[in-house]
Amino acid sequence: MPNLPAQLESASQALAEIAHLRFACHYPLSQALSFKAGGPGDLVAWPHSQEAILACLQVARDFDLPVTILGRGSNVLVSDRGIRGLVVILASAYSKLDLQNSVLTCQAGCPLYQLAAFCARQGLSGVEGLVGIPGSLGGAVMMNAGAYDYTLGDLVTQVTYIDDQLQVQTLSHADLDFAYRHSYFSDHPGLISQVSLLLKPASPQEIYAKMADFQARRRKSQPLELASAGSSFKRPQGAYASRLIETAGLKGWRHGSCGVSAKHAGFIVNYGGATAQDLRQVFAHVQAEVKRQTGFSLEPEVRFLGDWS
Repeated sequence: MPNLPAQLESASQALAEIAHLRFACHYPLSQALSFKAGGPGDLVAWPHSQEAILACLQVARDFDLPVTILGRGSNVLVSDRGIRGLVVILASAYSKLDLQNSVLTCQAGCPLYQLAAFCARQGLSGVEGLVGIPGSLGGAVMMNAGAYDYTLGDLVTQVTYIDDQLQVQTLSHADLDFAYRHSYFSDHPGLISQVSLLLKPASPQEIYAKMADFQARRRKSQPLELASAGSSFKRPQGAYASRLIETAGLKGWRHGSCGVSAKHAGFIVNYGGATAQDLRQVFAHVQAEVKRQTGFSLEPEVRFLGDWS
């Protein structure tokens, strides 16, 4: 174990006492992020149950550590200096699915591709359009992910979450405030733990055919072979981000080892070896040029986390 400040050393010892918990010190978060860039997390934990999540959060509270929640790291950029405190990653260790009639209850770490494949096998329709989105369910609910006229918020009936007082709470669909790339959790603290979805029965063959079509369209139009965080900017009212970026002459623009995809201008990509600061500079350049040339202000869809001082 690397040398840690006393506060982090004590917190790591407390994490070690949580049964079956996987955790690491100074973990290189670039290994967990789709951008393949970014610095280390002081302490990183991969809980396997809601009880383990609560125990991790209690450790952070006991030792006055900031907490950052990650899923599959597909919509974030972490600074090269990394993230201070505790990083809780909800991933494959926390991804169980439970089907009762047509209501599917899912742990928040479930990858969207796993969710889509499970639903196809069960003959349940509703998430086909999400199959190529690389994130996990919790993050997808938080930002109300969508593609090809599929929006996750339309399917959500209930969300269980842990509030900032470490209390387990439940919200129904009516209280989740879903809108374009927005949910209740866009404006309120809370760790999404579990999500219930209401799906419609359909032929597995039809579902698989739709999923295959969406995947083929993605492979044709998106730079899936390169490291990215997916769609980089939100759609501004009255326009499309990718078209504005093209209009500004930035499609294919490079900044060292990263830049704007030549295949889809809405994607900022890492060609290999780019730092988080390099990528952040691409975001800033695109925003400045689009604003200067078109008058539109682009808002990143990607979250910038960590120490950017």
